[in-house]
Amino acid sequence: AVLFGRKSEIEKAAEQCSFSLDGVSIRETRDEIDSAHEAALCVREGKADILMKGHIHTDDFLRGVLDKETGLRSGQFMSHVFILQREGKLLLVSDGAMNIAPIFEDKARIILNALHLAEILKIEQPRVAVLAAVELVNPRMPATLDAACLHKMNDRKQFSPDCFLEGPFALDNAVDEKAARSKGITGNVPGKADILIVPNIESGNMLVKSFVY
Repeated sequence: AVLFGRKSEIEKAAEQCSFSLDGVSIRETRDEIDSAHEAALCVREGKADILMKGHIHTDDFLRGVLDKETGLRSGQFMSHVFILQREGKLLLVSDGAMNIAPIFEDKARIILNALHLAEILKIEQPRVAVLAAVELVNPRMPATLDAACLHKMNDRKQFSPDCFLEGPFALDNAVDEKAARSKGITGNVPGKADILIVPNIESGNMLVKSFVY
């Protein structure tokens, strides 16, 4: 590991939790923003493989990631994925931290990014649930229209031939088979979702924190 921050504080934190710093490189930085920029540059230059957020504000972390000169922009659409562990399996949630109010096209890109991550994590034939407040299409609820259109796109093989994608789903019938059966919802995804696609950043952020707390 390469740690960025104030060396004295890092050493104190390591001592408090009995964590050995043997073989760990510590890079002294001025503040949180400087830490984020230097860490992102380290990955950009191939001196590290993964950028991990430490005890800093998410906004400051993303400034380092998105900096045009030193960050990790690739020209591709960027999105965030929370990775949770539930009942012995991984559950991916996107996007609850980066894209604030994604439009339909953004949601399609968010799905592609999540599928790419699922492939990296060896999740075979991932099951994607596009979430809304209800599982029925309602013209007054744009999230349900987006979900239905994304579902149809997947029927036409516009995402991946090796995934299942359906929606709209309320949370309960996406992750709980009993809840799905009670509402007569059938398919490859109900109750078995590996990936949850949320309508906006608020719902995704609150969803993940509700899992945690």
